[in-house]
Amino acid sequence: ARSMVVEVSSTEARVHMVQVFSNPGGAVGQADYRLWLPEGATVEGFGFWSDDRLLEAKLQAADDAEAKHYAAAAAGRDTALLKADHGLTTFSVYPVPAGSLKQVEIDLVLPVVREAGRSHVVLPVDRFLGQGGVEASAMIRVTPESPIASWSVDGARPVVLEETPAGLRMALSSATTVDLSWHEDGPPLRMTAVAVAVDEGVAVQVQVALNDAGPARSGWERVEVVVDGSASVRRRGKALGELVERLRTVSPVPVRFHAVANGGRVSLDPDLS
Repeated sequence: ARSMVVEVSSTEARVHMVQVFSNPGGAVGQADYRLWLPEGATVEGFGFWSDDRLLEAKLQAADDAEAKHYAAAAAGRDTALLKADHGLTTFSVYPVPAGSLKQVEIDLVLPVVREAGRSHVVLPVDRFLGQGGVEASAMIRVTPESPIASWSVDGARPVVLEETPAGLRMALSSATTVDLSWHEDGPPLRMTAVAVAVDEGVAVQVQVALNDAGPARSGWERVEVVVDGSASVRRRGKALGELVERLRTVSPVPVRFHAVANGGRVSLDPDLS
C-alpha cells in the first residue's frame, strides 16, 4: 500500500510518502524497491518503523553505507539503504519478518517546471523490483503565488475537495505517473530575480517566463523587455538571443528587447552579439 501527502507551491512540491510492505512468506525478508525521480528532485528524509519507533536514515558515504547495511542485516539488526543513480533511487529495508508488515516513510522535494505560462509537477511512480505497479492514493494541495486560472491532471481522475482562486485541494488514486499542471492568472510576462555568485562577485540572475494563461490578452499590443546593458551582460549576448527567440516563438504579441547603459537606451534587436 502507498499514500502521499503533497504540498505544491509555484516553485516546488513537497511530498511525504508512506509505504507499507507485507511479507507473506515463511522466512524473514528484505523490502527492495526503486523510485524514478524527475530531474532536480531530491530525497530529504527516509526512515522506517520498528515496533513503535521511527528509525531515520543518516547520510553517509556510499561505500560505508552499503557495507554497514549488509553487516547489520547479517547480524539481524534493523537497517535500511538508499542508493541514487541518474534519477533511479533504490531503497532496501531489513528485516521484514515472515507474515508481518513494514512501514516506510520518505520525504521528497520535486521541482515545478514552468513552460509558456503552464506549471507542471510530476508525481513519481515506484515499483517493487520485478513486479508491477502499486496503487497509490494522494492528498494534494496547490497554493501558488498567483490565482489559478485553469488546471488539469493526467494519469488519474481526481476528486476535488476545494477549489478557489487562491488554491486547490484534491484526492486521487493511481498506479501510473501523475502529471499535475496549472495556469496562474497573472501578467503576461513573469520575471523573478535572485542573487548568484560569479567570478566578479555577486550578480543578479533574472528568470523570464511567458504566461499565456487566463483570458485573451487582446489588450496587449507588445511586450517590451529592458535589461542591463553593461559589458558583463552583453558578453552573454548568446543567452539573451536565445531568450528573445524563445519568447518570440510562444508570445501572441511582438516582443522587443532593449539594453540600458550609461544613461542611454539601445535596442538589442535584431543582433544581440
